[in-house]
Amino acid sequence: MGCKEIGVRSDVFFTLYFLLPYFQEKGGNKEMPAIVDTEKCDGCGTCVEVCPTEAIALEDDVAQVNEDECTECGTCVEECPNGAISMSE
Repeated sequence: MGCKEIGVRSDVFFTLYFLLPYFQEKGGNKEMPAIVDTEKCDGCGTCVEVCPTEAIALEDDVAQVNEDECTECGTCVEECPNGAISMSE
């Protein structure tokens, strides 16, 4: 069964299937957790839905990232329709 049959975009599948285990094994790169620009975030919840580690929650209609749970996979950055999430430097 391919990505199209189960309704998953191939780039998201790649991130989840291939990169997530690597980051989980290595403990992620804790120097670059995802950060949310609260001015751009409209609370749509897309990032919450796509985060493979459930590290993002909506609080007062703004996404909040749990840095301890974030594996820095970048899925939220790619999927945010408002460009509100980035990786910190």
